Amino acid sequence: MPGWEFTGLEAGQVGLVAGIGGAIAILLFLLRPRPPVVEVSSHVLWDKVLPKRRNPLVKELLMLLLQLVAIGAIALALGEPREVDEAADAEDDAEVILDRIWVVDRSLSMGAVDGDGLTRMDRVADALRSELKDLDPRVRVGVVGAAKGPELLAPVGFDRQRVGLALRMLDVEGVEADLRAALDLAVTQPDLRWEHGLVELFTDDADADAIAAAFADEAGWQVVVRSPFEPRPNVAITAFDLRASEGIPAEEEAVVRLRNLAPWDAEVLLRLETHDAVLGEARITLPPGGEATRRYRFKPLDPGGVEAVLREVSFAAPDGPMTDALPADDRAYAWIQPVHPVRVMLVSRGNRYLERVLGLLPGAELERVAPGDWPAHAGRADRFDVVFLDNFVPEGRQPARAFYVNPPPGRGPFAVVARAEAPAVTDWNHDHPLFRDLVLRDLNVLDSSVLGAEAGDVRLVGSPSGPLALAREADGRRWVGWGFDFARSDLPLRLAFPQTMVNTLLWMREGRAVEPPPGGRHLLEEPLWIGLDGAGVAGAAAVELTVDEEPASEAGGEPEASVEPGGESEASVEAGGELALTDLGRQAVALKRGDERAAGKATRRIDVGDGPHPIAFPRPGLWRIAGPGWSADLAVNLFASAESRLLELPEHDDRPVPPPPPEPEPEPDHGPWWLWLGLGAGVLLFTEFGVYTR
Repeated sequence: MPGWEFTGLEAGQVGLVAGIGGAIAILLFLLRPRPPVVEVSSHVLWDKVLPKRRNPLVKELLMLLLQLVAIGAIALALGEPREVDEAADAEDDAEVILDRIWVVDRSLSMGAVDGDGLTRMDRVADALRSELKDLDPRVRVGVVGAAKGPELLAPVGFDRQRVGLALRMLDVEGVEADLRAALDLAVTQPDLRWEHGLVELFTDDADADAIAAAFADEAGWQVVVRSPFEPRPNVAITAFDLRASEGIPAEEEAVVRLRNLAPWDAEVLLRLETHDAVLGEARITLPPGGEATRRYRFKPLDPGGVEAVLREVSFAAPDGPMTDALPADDRAYAWIQPVHPVRVMLVSRGNRYLERVLGLLPGAELERVAPGDWPAHAGRADRFDVVFLDNFVPEGRQPARAFYVNPPPGRGPFAVVARAEAPAVTDWNHDHPLFRDLVLRDLNVLDSSVLGAEAGDVRLVGSPSGPLALAREADGRRWVGWGFDFARSDLPLRLAFPQTMVNTLLWMREGRAVEPPPGGRHLLEEPLWIGLDGAGVAGAAAVELTVDEEPASEAGGEPEASVEPGGESEASVEAGGELALTDLGRQAVALKRGDERAAGKATRRIDVGDGPHPIAFPRPGLWRIAGPGWSADLAVNLFASAESRLLELPEHDDRPVPPPPPEPEPEPDHGPWWLWLGLGAGVLLFTEFGVYTR
């Protein structure tokens, strides 16, 4: 059924223009001037002339009608009317899609490898590039990426090259893509009409159907979920922790937890690796849905990064062995926490009991020094965890951590107030770390000094005469004094003697054996907030980024930066500056291969504005954040079960996409209607002028 529509002024505006023009014409008609009345002596001659020139009322009404018709024609011409077929348009609206918006999930699970060796992201990009070639050139296309935040990769338009470039640059980044935010961004582009648009959502999120349905109901857009993927098995590292042990011997401890996210048995090779060594490996079999935890202990290492890696993953599927599909959760990262080996100095003329016990401690480095050689070693004393001073007290400054055995009277930090023969040992301080969990009784001592206790001293061993052993802690120093020579007692014959020496070393090393790791820990799903202009910003309750902004030393180098778990971020960068985000793992691999360009690509430059800046890491790894004059390292891990589940896929829509607009039938070339209306108005006005002059 044919109809009309206005492409210029709207129908209401056309009526308003016609009404105003008609009102003005009628008003001028009513206010037209009347012929003047003139008295003459005779009108015989006038009667012969005036009947031919006189304008009767009928002639004036005809002129008004012509004016009104001309005004209506001009108003219609301003509306630019166009003849349309309403039935054909309704059919086209139901079948033709004019705008195509592709929303692509960029979360790490889209990097899963299907059976043909293509990742899910590669499969989407190939399918869209093929579809782009077959699209009608009149179809507008746009691409939106869905990651932690939405990103407009190519605005809706006719620029096929820009869309093709966006498809070639598609890559996975981050976890748990915000699909709803990406859909909102897709339909808020200018010049989009919901009745002429289709949104295609490419994702492996199992909840995509519910998200798309809710969006379609609220926004009124047609959304089709596409998921041309295969369910795939996967084994993931779900936890990785690396800490230093202050025990004896000093060791590094690592804990790794794995989970099998497949319905079949899985066999994996778990390895702990540094850039140049393998710290440990284990072959593990996991039942369907099963978990396994492995603990490793190894000697202290130089500061650096450690990776827990899954290799040789295979599944006993009914149709034949299958491999792991998602590389992103097969690696976990941590920074080595430096721990010092146990270092002990024994200053003695000879004490076989102490030498024997200290020499047998596993992992301990024992250095023997004669009392006469003390001046040459005094400057190194504070580097040791404890200095045993056997029947000897140096003059002047005392070591920071010292154990005094039978100190001579009048020298050292512990005063000798008396001498007791065969003192009766009446009490042991089992609450002190030196004697914790030990059973000591009936100790026999031939003779001992009674030590004078000062304020703050802790009595370790007592007798009726006074304390026989004291512990003192003040101003960062820890001292222990024993009033008797071990050879003058049966203490070395007790089982508690070696454990007392071990407890002494542990107490002396407390707070000194372990240093903070060179980098912190962070979860990939949480942004890291960097404060600007010295403003501290909470770091997503995950890390504390602390930057020492003191100027570099004269010897060169950059200020140090460290990252600690918990707390708030105290880092600051200059407003409007730039941060560099470097993947240390990738850079190291590239440098080993001699590929400088690949190493350069591992660094991203991030422009920083005037406020707190969130940093979103694209993938797990060992990362370095560098600003003007500072840098900090982070071990970023995935540990997201939602990304590791590759068996659950949305119920995607396999219906064919509506075809592009058909070729329109040629219309008779009669010219635009507004032109004919304008010409008609001109003819009417010319006719009205002729009527007026006659």
